[in-house]
Amino acid sequence: MDDFEIWVQLESSFIGGSHGGFLTLHLASRYKNLYHVATARNPVAHLVSLIDTSDIPDWCYTESGLADWCEWPLGHLPNDNELMRLSNQSPLNLDKTCINMTSIDNYFGEFLDDEDNEQEQNSKPLQDMRSGVIFLIDCTPTMLGLHGSFDLNSSNAVDSSSVKSGFDLSLLCCQTFQQNKALHSPFDMIGLVLMRTNESSVDMKNIMVLQPLGLADSTRILEIEKLRQLKPDELEKRYGTIPLGLADSTRILEIEKLRQLKPDELEKRYGTIRRAIAKMADMKQYGIELEVIPIKQQNTKFDYELFYDELLEDELMYPDLDKSSYHPDPTERLDELLSRINSHELRRSRLARLPFHLGSSKNLTLGVSVYCLVYPTRIPSPIWLSSSDNKTVRVHRDYYKIIDPYGSFDPVKDLLPSHDLVRGIKLDGRYICFDKDELTEAVRNIAPVGLHLLGFISQKFLKRYYYIRPAHFIYPDEKSIHGSRLWFTALLNRCLHRKLLAIAIYVQRKGQFPRLVALLPQAEQINDDDDDDGDSANRTQTIPPGFHIIFLPYADDFRDIEIPTNEIANESQVDIAKAMIRKLMVPFTPGQIENPTLQRFYSLLEALALNLPKFGAIKRRASEEITAFKECFNLNNENIFKKPRPTQSTCNQEAKCCLSEIECKEAVQSNSLHKYTIPVLRETIKSLGLKISASKKSDIIQKIMDHFSKN
Repeated sequence: MDDFEIWVQLESSFIGGSHGGFLTLHLASRYKNLYHVATARNPVAHLVSLIDTSDIPDWCYTESGLADWCEWPLGHLPNDNELMRLSNQSPLNLDKTCINMTSIDNYFGEFLDDEDNEQEQNSKPLQDMRSGVIFLIDCTPTMLGLHGSFDLNSSNAVDSSSVKSGFDLSLLCCQTFQQNKALHSPFDMIGLVLMRTNESSVDMKNIMVLQPLGLADSTRILEIEKLRQLKPDELEKRYGTIPLGLADSTRILEIEKLRQLKPDELEKRYGTIRRAIAKMADMKQYGIELEVIPIKQQNTKFDYELFYDELLEDELMYPDLDKSSYHPDPTERLDELLSRINSHELRRSRLARLPFHLGSSKNLTLGVSVYCLVYPTRIPSPIWLSSSDNKTVRVHRDYYKIIDPYGSFDPVKDLLPSHDLVRGIKLDGRYICFDKDELTEAVRNIAPVGLHLLGFISQKFLKRYYYIRPAHFIYPDEKSIHGSRLWFTALLNRCLHRKLLAIAIYVQRKGQFPRLVALLPQAEQINDDDDDDGDSANRTQTIPPGFHIIFLPYADDFRDIEIPTNEIANESQVDIAKAMIRKLMVPFTPGQIENPTLQRFYSLLEALALNLPKFGAIKRRASEEITAFKECFNLNNENIFKKPRPTQSTCNQEAKCCLSEIECKEAVQSNSLHKYTIPVLRETIKSLGLKISASKKSDIIQKIMDHFSKN
């Protein structure tokens, strides 16, 4: 077969071994026009013994009527008549719901197209979607600032007075990039490598790996900050530089300065260039991309044609693409690397695909997709670490049955298994209890997965204070149920016209409790500013049409709060407060406003990790208004009373408190000694003139009870 390359030309082929080999023969007899070659390797021989314990689900040899032999002789293949008899006796002939083999490719193609869009929030761990970036910095004397000067005024994101050289600017880009990654992509890996240095790492000549590929943390950022504080002479002394140094170099990117060589030297280095290009092509096969960001010298143009054009271009994928398109604008790329991004990169994806039942009979069902357009990002939960080995502490909770009035129990005998635990609610003086199975099976499966329409009410009954959690958004899904878009649009238009909202039961996935929700219609909004020429193709949709799923509260969620009355501010105080608030207003839409709690949390976390408190931005923005606000309300003279920390003497005085003899006797009679702490009980024993060496609370209580029973 390899000689004739049959496998390349065949539309389909059947291959199977053992039980699969016997099924391959059966499949080949049924679909003769589908395949060109069928191969059965070591098909099952002892078919009679598989009547009762057959792992072939549809049929076996004896059930098909071929019981002429007790055993199937090894090496014997059934003839055409036997194969036809096997196929006719197969239960597959009776199944009328089988999908034709010719349409499987269409279903499979639709499945692959939809697979990327059906990622839920927790479908893939964040660690599996990590990426890696390596910063490779050229350490020539010009880059270190020993010779020449760089054009540092082209970047708008950095102060040119704070950058000393091109090497310092490169380190600043790497530092800012790591600070951004530590905030919004903490699982991405970053590395820092210096090339053309006298110092070398293991097995890499003239290449120094300062930071291997790893996660961004405060230690790495502080290392770069310390490196930036070194002078050019100190950097040259620590790492050294190689102006040319390409005689023995075969590493990629170590030939950047070939543009300085003469033509006869270029001929000698031609083999090195080809090896570098070949290695870069191999790296592209593994998904590794190369981006060159030149740091331009003053009055000097960076020439890509001498080497990098051949290294960056991809002739296989884009043969007609202009080479100049590979050259990014260095000013824009530097501004992107030097800009701080204090927000998470959140990808908006579909939460679920659900059926929308418009009636109890489920005769009319639509297909909808569920999204979450806006939701708050919460502060990460703390992780408890062990003080001994600094490992993550795992919490394990056990339940014990305590009958002793003093609170003592046996850790082994009184341990309650999880299936013995019940939960209940008190109604009319009695507890109605449910075990774990009843809760999971009965309560959670009250309604099937989907949206179940109950009715319609006016939108005026939906109050703003009904908000209890972020709303979801539904949009018609034509792929799941054909015709959903038409019926969904009709329902949306009628609700908008009559100003109605729908009441429904919402079950997002199996096992979740059903929620009572309100479906608030939303009309489509299109930006007409771009439609100056009357061309509808240029109009942009700003708000999509659909229904917002508003989660409705239960009666237990409402409560009466006593709001304390405060002194009303006068007009001057109100005017000063308004002036400060106007200064802090930002011209953004609500969906783009940053969460101040998160910003403060990450700012304090970064300042704590990097030891860099920064208050200049606050003073530049609203220093005068904040000062006037403090002076108006006398906040500068506010006395903050803090509770003093307890000293050793106060702790001893609190520990010396004890019960009197009368109080202790009353506690014994009412069986309430277990409510007191061990230090109080010990001091009580001392006041009664008793001696005890036990440290358990139950032994101390028993000693006190024995004392009063004798007296």
